[in-house]
Amino acid sequence: MKRLLFIIVSMFVFSCTSLQKEYDTHLKNGLETYPNARDVDLNFIHGLSMKKVAFIKKNKDEKMLIIRLNDDALALDVEKYSLAVKTFLDKNKYKELLKDKEYISTPIKPSLITVNSFKYIEVPYSLDVKRIEKIEFFLFDRDKFRKVLSKPITISNMGI
Repeated sequence: MKRLLFIIVSMFVFSCTSLQKEYDTHLKNGLETYPNARDVDLNFIHGLSMKKVAFIKKNKDEKMLIIRLNDDALALDVEKYSLAVKTFLDKNKYKELLKDKEYISTPIKPSLITVNSFKYIEVPYSLDVKRIEKIEFFLFDRDKFRKVLSKPITISNMGI
């Protein structure tokens, strides 16, 4: 019995560790090694652009939305804005999740992380869906929403 319990616990620890290592590897490589990363290369504002975006499992229970920014992005620029993430889903398939809304809005107060000179915004993503019809990002005032301060960046038909 102890042996079986040890094997089960070892498998759990190994799988979590394996996902975390894989996650870290993709960030270290600028998402170049992640097959489901989407190239974007669009500007929010001058000096701040989205290069790639991906949804990656960080561990068994946590999925992350990773936004790779331009390599010369500065924390001062990122952290003076809030980031809106609007997720549009199939209305028939996710009717209950949408609750008669057109999209699910997630405001984020982003912080910049750097991994091997690559700059990222890392966002926990809790929606349990397989595919999104469209996801839209834009910057707005950090303290409260007064107006949109950037060009919106829209990505269609993305698997999670």
